Amino acid sequence: MMSDEEPIVLITSGTSQTGSEAAKQLLATGNYTVRVGSRDPSKLAALSAQGAEAVLLDATSSTISAAFTGVYAAFIVLPNDGVEGVLLDNFLREAKRKGVKHIVYLSGLEPEISIFSQHHGHEQLIIPLPSCDLPSFMRILSTMKPNRSRRMA
Repeated sequence: MMSDEEPIVLITSGTSQTGSEAAKQLLATGNYTVRVGSRDPSKLAALSAQGAEAVLLDATSSTISAAFTGVYAAFIVLPNDGVEGVLLDNFLREAKRKGVKHIVYLSGLEPEISIFSQHHGHEQLIIPLPSCDLPSFMRILSTMKPNRSRRMA
């Protein structure tokens, strides 16, 4: 990322209600380049019209690698379609490999119980908090002081 560019925030599942709202709020700040991922980027036309960078993001390693390139922070929202655990593992591995500085993962409100229990281990690796909602994520981003003079790998 060049010094005159805004830090990139990746939002996975940009077509979800939570993902699209996070993108809109970040775009409104004007402080970040907002990259939104979807299995069908054509469904992100409204966010693209507002200035978001729409990218193909599915379970393939090539789209995951491309989506995470140059990313400063990621807000991971996953579809509830049975592949969340594998997809999350792949996202986290790529985020680590690409040097993403901040990750927030949205899952169930009570990850220790019900169908969300499989994600509790992932959450403990990402953040030391039991949960992080969208307003908390937005507060975290608003307090970050990214070093814009550094190139990101």
